[in-house]
Amino acid sequence: MNFEPWMLAAIDEAGYNGIEERHIDRIVGEVRKLGMSEVDRGSFDLACRRAMVDPSLLSDGDIAKIQRKLNG
Repeated sequence: MNFEPWMLAAIDEAGYNGIEERHIDRIVGEVRKLGMSEVDRGSFDLACRRAMVDPSLLSDGDIAKIQRKLNG
C-alpha cells in the first residue's frame, strides 16, 4: 500500500511512530484545560483524543511524564 505524504504526517502526529515530548505536551495542555485537580480515566482519554493522540499508545513512562508535568 502506498501512503500519501499527508497520511504519513497524520500517523506521526497521532503518535503511531512513537510518543514524543510534543505529544506529551499536547496532552498536558488538554488535561489542564479540563480544570480538574483529579482526572479520571474517561477525562484523560478525552484529553488525549482532543490532543489527537491515541491513549492506547502511551507507555507507563509516558503517563509518569504527564503526571510529573501536571504536578510540577
